[in-house]
Amino acid sequence: HDVEMYDAASMYPAVMATELYPMTKWYWRRISDMRTLDKMCQRDDVAVVMTLILTNLRLRDVQTWNPYIAASKIEGIHDNDLDLDNGKVIAARGDAIITCTEIDYRWIRKQYVFDAYAIVNVMEARKERLPEWFLTELYKWYKNKTALKGLEDAENKRRYMDSKKLINAEA
Repeated sequence: HDVEMYDAASMYPAVMATELYPMTKWYWRRISDMRTLDKMCQRDDVAVVMTLILTNLRLRDVQTWNPYIAASKIEGIHDNDLDLDNGKVIAARGDAIITCTEIDYRWIRKQYVFDAYAIVNVMEARKERLPEWFLTELYKWYKNKTALKGLEDAENKRRYMDSKKLINAEA
């Protein structure tokens, strides 16, 4: 069996060091059509938070093995109007209100269809790299953690676990 495996040493700090995050003031946007919202949510340099009303929401393919929307994220629908699979929405009859990010939105558009929609509100911020002062600290925490890894004495094991908790909590 030709199986390869790669284990990332610390995914949290790696993602924090390489991805973009909302770093500017949030601005309200007036958007009334799904096409404009689709374009906005495909941009890598913009973070978006929105509230939508989706009427008669349902999976595109009922065979989807892992529906994206958790029932806890839906407002405006009574439990008896929800079809669920392990707490995830398969269908919602009526007007489902959901507040989500651009990442959530892309998954929703990929997995679900609906009869009608209303865009209640949209906010946007520019994405940028995290500030250098933060990344410098992050690199320091990572270096401290990796230097302690594998050391066998009790004090270094404790310091390693403390460093690991710190980098995972902050990252």
